[in-house]
Amino acid sequence: MHTFLLALSLVAPAPAPFYEGDDPPIAKALQLEDKQLTSILTNQLKTRNVTVKNVLSGATDIAGMTHLERAALLAAASSQPGNENDMMLEADGQFTPVETRWDGDVISFRIGAPKKSLYGEGPSAAELQTKYGVGPFVEAGSKWTKEMLWLVDAALATLAKDELAGVAGLPFHIMEKDPSNKAVRGRSVAMYRQEPTGTQIELYALALESDKRKFVGSVDHPVPNSVSMLVHELAHAISRKTHRDAQAAYAPQKAAYDALAAKAVEMQKAASARLDEYRKTKDEALKKAVDEDNAALKKMQQELNTASKNMAALGAAQRQGGAQPSPVEKAFLAKLPLPKSPTAYGRTLPGESFAECFRLAKLDPAALERAAPGIPAFFASAEYKEAIAAPLK
Repeated sequence: MHTFLLALSLVAPAPAPFYEGDDPPIAKALQLEDKQLTSILTNQLKTRNVTVKNVLSGATDIAGMTHLERAALLAAASSQPGNENDMMLEADGQFTPVETRWDGDVISFRIGAPKKSLYGEGPSAAELQTKYGVGPFVEAGSKWTKEMLWLVDAALATLAKDELAGVAGLPFHIMEKDPSNKAVRGRSVAMYRQEPTGTQIELYALALESDKRKFVGSVDHPVPNSVSMLVHELAHAISRKTHRDAQAAYAPQKAAYDALAAKAVEMQKAASARLDEYRKTKDEALKKAVDEDNAALKKMQQELNTASKNMAALGAAQRQGGAQPSPVEKAFLAKLPLPKSPTAYGRTLPGESFAECFRLAKLDPAALERAAPGIPAFFASAEYKEAIAAPLK
């Protein structure tokens, strides 16, 4: 959580840059009266021993800045050194994007043109299915609006052809909120959910609220936060396709094994009956049949052993799916150790680090390059393309 009163001990010389994924306290700053806002900002800058600079005009005097600019600077100064934050400021029925970057002892900022609407005209659900090869659009407690369909289109449009293969056929569910309460305001507005009963991508109605506070990209081309969060979830779907493939392969493999085992049981019963009859009659014709039974049973046992090993391997891949990194997550982790992920959320798990960097690579590669040099190039590499298609081992 952010606060406007931070200890001096948080100030560190030349910290590594990072991209902040959580909400800045912009709403609180915007509610302050101008005089109070200026006073708090002045004290905060003095306490944090930083100055401010308008990148476009070069201005450094907060007295000449607008209320919106001062509010954004107060939110930025309430973060940590090295932080980069993209904030959407809502005022007077318009939305103004502001980029802030805390570099050394200077917080620089750029402000974009205000917009009346954050969204464009989206295609229909049927058009999205045809265009991208995804599954049905399901209404599960909420309605698919033109805004929601637009942001799905904007998110899917960032994917390359081989990445779209990772979301092919997946259904999109629109819901009022996350039924498991894992997706919270400011942290997540969508969810990739992979369950034994099926896999789906969920989008929550609160997505539109998050867009009033944050964006991704540049102030010249701001992308709503909900698009960014959905791209994050698409990254999970892409990286976890190998696990879904393992699950899909396991069911028929087990069915084949069960059928083979049932056949082996029937063969064993018939062979035992013939062996008993031979022992009673010593019939030479039955002896030949017994020998053939033994050969057939030996061959069947070899087939059962092979089928059992294949099923066990797929079963192990399935069980590891929830806990072990996928091939592409492993390849990514080798490039960027978990503690160096550009966001706090990305530093929680390898899969989250991959997804956070994926969304930045798609929507703000310059910011990702500043926070994690060389990582945008990974997502354009042959290694990455091979890894997203690699099977589980």
